[in-house]
Amino acid sequence: MKPFQYAPIEQILEKDQVTWMLPKLNQTHQVRNPDLYGPTAISIQCYQYGQEDNIHYEYFDYLTNDDLSIAHFDPKSDIDYQDFKALMKPEWHHLKNA
Repeated sequence: MKPFQYAPIEQILEKDQVTWMLPKLNQTHQVRNPDLYGPTAISIQCYQYGQEDNIHYEYFDYLTNDDLSIAHFDPKSDIDYQDFKALMKPEWHHLKNA
């Protein structure tokens, strides 16, 4: 029996917009810049595993350029999640109250 798959949802984000992932939302996703010659698109990935989750998958899987195989990208973290959250909280409050 094949696993059930939802049809993909396409969402185009503009400057300063954000999106998120939840356990059953956007787990498989593709990020790309639709305008190859326009402004740079940057994706910041921030994850926190639940306390009950003791299996961590440390890679991003991606399709190779030939679309025939899956490769692993080993991301390097430059800040701990809790430190990042503490750094971003004042900015979030500022934007929320602006």
